[in-house]
Amino acid sequence: MTSRLSALPLPEDPALPEGTWARLSAAGFVRAGQAVLDLGTGTGGLARTLAAQGCTVTAVDPAPEALAEACRLAAAAGLEIRHAEARAEGTGLPEQSFDLVVAARAWGWFDRRLALTEAKRLLRPGGGLLILEYDRLPLNDNVVDCTEHLIRSFTPAWRGHGGSGTFPGWLREIGEAGLTGIETFSFDTVESYGHAAWVALTGQRMASGIMAGEKLRRLEDLLRMLLRDRFPQQPLRVPHRFWAVHARLPA
Repeated sequence: MTSRLSALPLPEDPALPEGTWARLSAAGFVRAGQAVLDLGTGTGGLARTLAAQGCTVTAVDPAPEALAEACRLAAAAGLEIRHAEARAEGTGLPEQSFDLVVAARAWGWFDRRLALTEAKRLLRPGGGLLILEYDRLPLNDNVVDCTEHLIRSFTPAWRGHGGSGTFPGWLREIGEAGLTGIETFSFDTVESYGHAAWVALTGQRMASGIMAGEKLRRLEDLLRMLLRDRFPQQPLRVPHRFWAVHARLPA
C-alpha cells in the first residue's frame, strides 16, 4: 500500500472545509469528552481540532515523517494527543477503547474490509464510525475536468477521475460489516488556488505511486500550458464537495 505521506495536503489544499466541526457537532456525530481514534491522521489537522474541542484523541498513521510533523504541530498548539505509527487495518490498540473512530480524506487509501473489521474491534458498544471526504469536482469542462483528461492522456488506466465527491459503495460495505444507523450528508464549497499551487498539488498526487521522473515533469509542463491558455485568471475557483458518513456499532 502506498504511504499516505505522498498524499499530505499542500498548504493551499484544504484538508476539510471551514465549519466542519460545527456541522458534525450539530448532527450529533462528535461530542466533547469522547475518546476518538483518528485513522490515517497525516499531519494531524483533524486530530488537533478534535482535541481542541475537548475530545481525548489518539492519532495513527503509517508514515513516520507525517507523525513527526503531527507531533510538532500538536505540541506547538499546546494540545495533548497520543500519536502512534500504525495502519488502519491493524492498529495494535486495545479493543473497545474508543467512542468514535474517524478517517478524514483517508478511507479510500485503506483496505476497507480490514479497516472496518479493525474499527469494529476498537469501538465500544454503541460507538460510531465517521468517514469524511472532501474532493474537487470535475464539472462542465472546468479546470478539474481538463486536468483529469490531461492525466489520463499519460496514464489511461488511472481511476481517480470523474468523481462525484460521494462514495455510495462504501455504504453497502459498512452495512455488510454489521454497523447500523447509517447517516450521510454533503455540502458544496469553492476553494481558490494559484496556478503554481494547482500544478504542485497535481504533481504531488500523481507522484503517489502513479507517475514519476520525466513523465511526471512532462505532465506538469503541459498542465502549466493548459492553465496559461485555458484558465489564465487567478486564483482558480475550484468546486469541492464535502461528504460525511456515520454509522454505529450496535450496543
